Amino acid sequence: MISSRFRFTAVLTTLLVIFAPFSRPIAHAANPSLVIDIGYETATLDPQINYDTAAAIELGNVYDGLVRAVGAKTVKIVPDLATSWSSSADGKTWTFHLRPGVTFHDGSPVNAEAVKFTFDRLLTLNQNAVADFIEIGKVDAPEPMTVVFHLKTPFPSFFTSLTSLWGTGIVSPTAVKKHATKGDPWATKWLNEHDAGSGPWMVTKWTHNQSVVLDPYPGYWRGWKGQHVGRVVIQWPKASSTQRLALEHGDADIAMNMSPEDLAAVAKESGIKVENYTGQTIWDIRLNNTHGPLQSKLVRQALSYSFDYDSMVKYVFKGYASRMLGVGPTGLANFFPAKPLYTYDINKAKSLLAQAGYSSGFTLHVDWASGDFHSAQMAQIWQADVQPLGIKMVLQEVPVSEYFRISQKASTEPDIWIGQWTMDYADDQQMYWSYFNSNVLPPANSNVMYYKNPTVNKLLEQAQQAPSAAVQHSIYAKVLPIIYSDAPEVWAVQPDDRIALRTNVHGFVYNFLYSSYYYDLYALSKS
Repeated sequence: MISSRFRFTAVLTTLLVIFAPFSRPIAHAANPSLVIDIGYETATLDPQINYDTAAAIELGNVYDGLVRAVGAKTVKIVPDLATSWSSSADGKTWTFHLRPGVTFHDGSPVNAEAVKFTFDRLLTLNQNAVADFIEIGKVDAPEPMTVVFHLKTPFPSFFTSLTSLWGTGIVSPTAVKKHATKGDPWATKWLNEHDAGSGPWMVTKWTHNQSVVLDPYPGYWRGWKGQHVGRVVIQWPKASSTQRLALEHGDADIAMNMSPEDLAAVAKESGIKVENYTGQTIWDIRLNNTHGPLQSKLVRQALSYSFDYDSMVKYVFKGYASRMLGVGPTGLANFFPAKPLYTYDINKAKSLLAQAGYSSGFTLHVDWASGDFHSAQMAQIWQADVQPLGIKMVLQEVPVSEYFRISQKASTEPDIWIGQWTMDYADDQQMYWSYFNSNVLPPANSNVMYYKNPTVNKLLEQAQQAPSAAVQHSIYAKVLPIIYSDAPEVWAVQPDDRIALRTNVHGFVYNFLYSSYYYDLYALSKS
């Protein structure tokens, strides 16, 4: 519940924002700034279009959702814009009651119409994270602070799905309509680099290939009493060594996605600490199932046997990882261990290639995101390992924004993409539906392998519409062995989550669901 004191504060700050949208109280300006180095630059800041992990920190701190996930080791769902909720007996109708007195960064009110507008926008744009919400039939706003979701079918994971940072950030209809054009009625071009959120932070500047700058929103509904940081600068140096130097010299306060060697080095430095967490992010290798030899299940299985999982854990991640044990990450609902597992077995791979008619080998292009040195190292090791099979791998790093463009079509998607995946919400079924359903393809889901299996589609749809979580679980038990055997990708490693912080940064809390790419900036302070 929100107290009357905070409601009163929100009213006052709403008036402040109307007359001075981006002014900050002196107390905020005096708070120390925070500099964060992450692995790579995001492609867009639009909350209904973005679907890459690099934007988690911006999306999660600039936008509020109906609910939010918290917890360092397990996932607990807590209120955000919604203060209470209920569902119908058949699971097809969900009603949410909203927090009063909340305003967007443009000063307009957060209400049921804004929630309806946001989900209408998500479903109409029909891109990326929409795959998590296709069960929504319509959204109503019967009262100013009451919003009702009508589902086409029961979906046991619907409520949990609302904790996703992707797709669910509530946007200001006023801001979107102000910046809409005839050819862009949902203002996607403007929201690519600006924000229309109600969260504690506002996007004030994005300098491509350099940084995003966030400033505190004076009218944030939780207020600004207590200790906080001021301006936040998020940047993405391409080299881990650059992150290391910035931390050592005090030019950066927090860094993630550093190499194990650099993490080990900074951990020994005075004034720096390295935190290790059990994470659910995975590194997986997506095979374009429409390209040449990759159309063959036998070839894809051969590639799964040509990958040295244990060496990747040992040499690339220096032991701070484990090989994947199934199709999705361990630690969440609906995980199923694969039996038997693919193992590193070059003779087995050679035999499968012979059966497929590719004894003499072939050439494959292997891409990964610029700045992702873990993927680069895995690609280099794998490139050497497949040479005895006659397979030539051509390696290339690609900016995320460029990959976002080329992945929208099977013809332009690379042969192989080494990527990362962080679950949108705390249920592996989210990955199963987004990755392996061919009835919905990019940009409306993440099946960039362009994998197609009618039996899998049928079972996934049955699971999506299951009347209960138990029935859903039993269906996934049938479909996961089929997917694993088809080998549409290589399930590589599930690393530990490691983050380096200067010791004068306080209030950091790891989030198991959102990974180290997101944390609550509002909770941070510096001494």
